[in-house]
Amino acid sequence: MLKRLLTSITLLLMLALAGCSMMKIGYNNADWYLRYKINNYTSFNSAQKEKIQREVSVFMSWHRRDMLPEYIKFLNKIDQALQNDGITKEKISSLSNELRGLYRMTLRPTIHPTAHILANLNKPQIQEFEKTLKEENEKLKEESLEGSRDEQLNRRAEKTIGFIEDFTGSLSGEQEEKITRMSRQLPFAAPAFMQNREHNQRKLITLINNNEGAENIASFIGLWISTPEYTRTPEEQRLIKEFQDAANEMIVNIHTILTPQQKQRLRNKIKDYMADLRALTKQSQVATARTVPSMALSE
Repeated sequence: MLKRLLTSITLLLMLALAGCSMMKIGYNNADWYLRYKINNYTSFNSAQKEKIQREVSVFMSWHRRDMLPEYIKFLNKIDQALQNDGITKEKISSLSNELRGLYRMTLRPTIHPTAHILANLNKPQIQEFEKTLKEENEKLKEESLEGSRDEQLNRRAEKTIGFIEDFTGSLSGEQEEKITRMSRQLPFAAPAFMQNREHNQRKLITLINNNEGAENIASFIGLWISTPEYTRTPEEQRLIKEFQDAANEMIVNIHTILTPQQKQRLRNKIKDYMADLRALTKQSQVATARTVPSMALSE
């Protein structure tokens, strides 16, 4: 359940927003956003809602303290690669692997709290939870799998162009055409991702329905997050691996067609993100320093 929700936080901090001020606003409201989204998965009772609120608060405190510095280090590596013109396929592959590691590190503390919440759902709650997952899946399918393959590839290319322009500014018509061609040549892995997602969700629902307990549920969620390749069929894993390798090469090729001005704008955007994350880290440290004395006084 929390896997997709917390992915949004990771993506937020991994350059998914167009404006730095939006990062601050989004992150500072992440506690509320998580509680709101989680509570929409099923009709939790008061005790469950209180537990969710506590777990989200614990997670966000940990995230502010431990993960923000890790994101800054990662962004600094990107900046160094851009500065030294070190955008090679090997470097991008290394950064991609590190990003996936940060993603897993971010989600790891959520595994056992999520498992305990899921293990204590009653039958009506489980049914509502399953229905919500299916509705989410249908929405995702509409976004990525609707229409002919040609339409799907064009839609993917348009999203890629929009994402790039968030960091580089407007692309020329020639650049857009080149990126569209590159994108259309990538393996189309969306069906494999969706098939694996639905398979894992069905297995999760089965574990919950069979009262397998929090530890077994946590083991499965941990496997799904930490080593997702073990939850995929050989064909799914092959296609997803081909997509990831081709996407890394595409990033290198896109960088070569950017103008010096666009490359500088990209670097400036990375630096702005690092500055925002440092400000968020400092803000968190100040808040912690204020909380500790007040807690000591209350003991």
